[in-house]
Amino acid sequence: MCNNIVLDPNNFKKSNLIIDINKGLFVNWTEYDMKLLNSLLYIYSQKTEEEINNTKIGDFQEILIKDLRDLMNINPKRNYKEIIINSLENIRNFGFNAKINNKIDYTSFILKFEKRELLRFPQSYQNQKVKILFDNELFKCILQKSNFTLLNIDINKLSSKYAMNIYQIIKMKQKQINPITKEKITTVKYNLKELNEIFDTSHKYISKFKHHFENRKKSIIKHDLIKTDFDFDFKKDCIVFKFRNFNKKSK
Repeated sequence: MCNNIVLDPNNFKKSNLIIDINKGLFVNWTEYDMKLLNSLLYIYSQKTEEEINNTKIGDFQEILIKDLRDLMNINPKRNYKEIIINSLENIRNFGFNAKINNKIDYTSFILKFEKRELLRFPQSYQNQKVKILFDNELFKCILQKSNFTLLNIDINKLSSKYAMNIYQIIKMKQKQINPITKEKITTVKYNLKELNEIFDTSHKYISKFKHHFENRKKSIIKHDLIKTDFDFDFKKDCIVFKFRNFNKKSK
C-alpha cells in the first residue's frame, strides 16, 4: 500500500508521467491523450481515503463524458465523444513496466473501459457515463510521489502538444540538480533529433521550431502556468531552454 496519497484537489500538483516514464510517450500520444490522463488523475485525486481503501480489484469507475469533456477543455461543438474514445484506447493500449510496492509489474493506466456502452447513445445524451477499470495501485503511487513533473489541471487549457511539452520540460528541469555544482539547473539544451522526438515532428532545421515556441510561450504565460521567467535560445544545432530557478527570488 502506498502512503501519503494526495486527496485534496486544490493541492493537486503531481505528474502525469508524460516525460518521466519514457520519451516515446511524446511521439505516441496526442495532446488529447495527455489531457485525458491529466483529467483522470485529477478525478482520482478527489477520492476520499475511505473510497480508495474500499476499492476492490475489478471495480470500474463511472465518469460522466461531459465531465471529461470539460476537464479536457474540448469545445462542446466538436465530436468530443469520439476524441475521448480514441484517447481512452490509446491510454489503455500503452503498457509499461512500473515499480509498485517495490515490485516491477507490466501495467497500463487504464486496464479496460466499456466501449460498447459508450456507443449505445448519441453524443447529445448528456447523462452518458464511461466505465473505466484503473490500475488503482499505480494511481495511488503516482499521486504520492514527489519526483515527477509538476502538474496543474489548467495545463489542459493549452491548445497544442508543443505548449504542453514545453511546459513539462521546464517544470521537470527546474527541479533537477547539477551533479557537479549541486545547484538546481537553469538551462537545458536539445539537438534537432531530440526535438523531433519530443514534439513528434520531422523538421530539418532548428529554425522551424522558432515560431511554434514563441507562440506557445505566450499561451503558457497567458494561463499563468509557469510563474518564473523562461525563454529559448535558438542556435544552429540546438535549442537552449533558459529558466530562472523557481526557488530563487527575482533580482
